[in-house]
Amino acid sequence: MNLLWGKLHNHRIHSNKNKILSAIIFLVYEFYNILDKTLGEGTFGKVKLAMHILTGEKVAIKILEKERIIDASDVQRVSWEIHILK
Repeated sequence: MNLLWGKLHNHRIHSNKNKILSAIIFLVYEFYNILDKTLGEGTFGKVKLAMHILTGEKVAIKILEKERIIDASDVQRVSWEIHILK
């Protein structure tokens, strides 16, 4: 958590999207412990096992790597997947 949070604070945030993304990342790490177990891996990232800090409930959290999302079709695929998962 500290490494990721440190990276977020070391870069200036220029857009609303980055501010929203930063808030989401903060909330995930605030309420969940990301465990070492990888449940799956795809084109854009990994699905990790996590545990809610207060309840102990285990959940799956998808972690996308922005470096892997290269062109407009990648953005469209990720957006569609997010839409489906909502």
